[in-house]
Amino acid sequence: MKKLMVLFLVFIMIFTLAACGEKSEGGSQAQGSALAEASNAPSGEEEKGKAGLSLDDVAGTYSMNTYYDGKEQQHTVVFTKSGDKLVASSDAKGEEPFELSYDPASGTASYVQKIPHENSAITIDSKYTFILEDGSTKVNGETTILFKDETKDGPRYEGYKID
Repeated sequence: MKKLMVLFLVFIMIFTLAACGEKSEGGSQAQGSALAEASNAPSGEEEKGKAGLSLDDVAGTYSMNTYYDGKEQQHTVVFTKSGDKLVASSDAKGEEPFELSYDPASGTASYVQKIPHENSAITIDSKYTFILEDGSTKVNGETTILFKDETKDGPRYEGYKID
């Protein structure tokens, strides 16, 4: 039962973290076409490498792939600026935007969600790193799930800015 509940909550978390969409049958091909369509290096700036992207550099629309449990899903995520934070919204129906803290020095956005469950809580910790790679803004993300002192790897994300 515990395993079933964790799997159920993982799927909820996937939707919450903007990870739903139709399964891509050629994820790398779709990702490649997104790269071909996009020339989105930050204007007026040199390539910065792995750190130092501003919120303005990061904000935009991303073609994202989510990898979990041997499956891949493709979706679109829009990151917008809200003060010194990022707000992520997905093309998934019924999804509410969620706010992430952002550290421009490291290019890392983070999101922690606690879901009450019986006498405990499930903690979902997601981190996204934005880098400039070959003139395109790329995001990599990973999620860990903590439940009753057990930590498990959650979905992994990879995407490219397309606008």
